[in-house]
Amino acid sequence: MWFGYISFLADEIIITDTGSSDNTIKIAKDFTKKIKHFNWIDDFSAARNFTDQFATQDYILRWDGDWILNSESIQKLKELKAKNFYHKDLIYFDWILDFDKKTLKPIQSEPYFFLYKNKSFYWQSPIHNDLIPNNPKKKISTYVDQSIKVFHYKDPLIKKARYLQTDKILKKTLPTLSPKNYNYYRLLKFFAQNLIFLKKFNEAIEPLQKCLQNTTSNDDKACLLLEQLIFCYIQTKQLDKAIVVIDNFGTKHKQRFWLSYGDIYSLVDPTKSIKAYQKAIQIGPDSYDYNIERMLIHPHLMLAKIYLLTNQLDESKTHLDFCIQNSHNSNSILECKQIKTLIAKTI
Repeated sequence: MWFGYISFLADEIIITDTGSSDNTIKIAKDFTKKIKHFNWIDDFSAARNFTDQFATQDYILRWDGDWILNSESIQKLKELKAKNFYHKDLIYFDWILDFDKKTLKPIQSEPYFFLYKNKSFYWQSPIHNDLIPNNPKKKISTYVDQSIKVFHYKDPLIKKARYLQTDKILKKTLPTLSPKNYNYYRLLKFFAQNLIFLKKFNEAIEPLQKCLQNTTSNDDKACLLLEQLIFCYIQTKQLDKAIVVIDNFGTKHKQRFWLSYGDIYSLVDPTKSIKAYQKAIQIGPDSYDYNIERMLIHPHLMLAKIYLLTNQLDESKTHLDFCIQNSHNSNSILECKQIKTLIAKTI
């Protein structure tokens, strides 16, 4: 299916098969004669670099089989190509990492590069690849158009297989790297996140702790790691450890800190959690790793539930109305409407 989304744009399509056992090659032949074969060695960068050497056009479009373009974005991409991408080195679009499957409203998104100049970069790292300039002294020019939206559709069965593959590659790669290697903590972070995806919360705690200890100069990254660590402590019912970490955390001016603070104290001290969620709303969402349901809706939804439990029904309804009007998740909207119905029956 993904061939249909990019064939309109490409002047050249190169398919590298890494050992498929289905109809991939047969389907690929309908779109291109340039089909290459690469013996898989658990290294996505090696496969990408192998493929890139055959490219003859000015730009290379990176595209995965589970990425989708809507018709509006297809038209905008055609127009951008006609302008030769303004001759920039890297071209960024809006990558929709999560979206409501009924309405297609984005839930989590970030700017992400999808095109890069041919012969100007190479790939590094076996998984969660880095694109590295061939000339480290060259100033890289970028163009960002977040009106072009690429939806990442994650098939549950394929997603589970990808997580297991990532786990295997990272377990093989991390022991070969020194903690002094810049890539070590980057990959360790991805390893921890992948363990969370696999619901191995207890195993994710130690690598998250190591990454958090090593992240001293970037408050956004530190708060994201804190959020994931607190989540794992809650999932494994280690509330005492979560409280120690949150009470001693240094960065308190980011919304993510107060969301995590509210989450842990909602289980032990609702009064503190109310103040935390109010503070999170006051600060407002961070742009880093933005997720509308987590950063805009979650504090209001939690306040609505806490106020309901403490019989502050008017306050609860106010926050429920906000969620219903602003949420992009149809399941969350349904939950809020059900709670409002419960309140109406109570009154």
